[in-house]
Amino acid sequence: MTAERDSPPPKDASRTGARSEVDDQDEGSDVSDRVGRRASQSRIGHPEVKGWPHALPSWAHSIRSPAGTLRRSRIPVLAEGSHTLDWSKTLRAWARHGESGWPVYWRPYFRRPGRTVVLWDVSGSMSHYVPLYLPWLYQWAKTPEVGIFAFGTRVVDVTARFQHRPFADVAEALSSVDVFGAGTAIGDAIGIWQHTWGQRWLSSSTSVLIVSDGWDVGAPDLLATSLSALRSRARRMAWIHPLMATPGFEPKTRALKVAVRFIDLMVPGGTPNALLELPLRLR
Repeated sequence: MTAERDSPPPKDASRTGARSEVDDQDEGSDVSDRVGRRASQSRIGHPEVKGWPHALPSWAHSIRSPAGTLRRSRIPVLAEGSHTLDWSKTLRAWARHGESGWPVYWRPYFRRPGRTVVLWDVSGSMSHYVPLYLPWLYQWAKTPEVGIFAFGTRVVDVTARFQHRPFADVAEALSSVDVFGAGTAIGDAIGIWQHTWGQRWLSSSTSVLIVSDGWDVGAPDLLATSLSALRSRARRMAWIHPLMATPGFEPKTRALKVAVRFIDLMVPGGTPNALLELPLRLR
């Protein structure tokens, strides 16, 4: 795993900051401009450690490893138990016996999970879900091929803050991350992530999961550019929305309207049961 790095803020600060209902406004409206200016003057948020869970809830013990795509592996210990036809050995046997069809030889076909990247929106509107996502991410971070990146108007690699420590210490480890509770510029954040960590994580077997409610004051065209570039380098891309299971839910924000053009699927993630079902939904 690469060393933790905190990315710099996006250059165009007028497009970042606290969220509001301007996502339902037309692009380039005066309201959006005013919100962007106010947000750019607000301080970066800090995590509210008080109220975060300090004990792993019982439901989290049932969390399964991420259902990433499988890639071929020569490491037998990671075998999935599947086999493939050994044509070389089979054809030699047919030649010896003078007939085809018998015997047939098989060999183990080893596969291991591809990389999974979780881009975790920790802005103000998502702060209510931090206690829900902490246990889930803590369990997923035990898999070496999983990377967890918290974003708001900046991006921080928080993978190591989840690993190799008791769950009770996770909140304290995240207390120095200053993107919690701030605003969101999703397009900027994804662009920064690709520039800083994309070469390390992206491949033809990488699954990218974006966890966000879609509230964003960034530019829709920048988001489209970032998502398009990300989708072209990853195996698949999914959006986990905490409110998707709400009756009558529709992707109405500007960010979600853009996102549905590039993501492979959108899945709910607002309850423990939804998180437990994620591996099956993503498979």
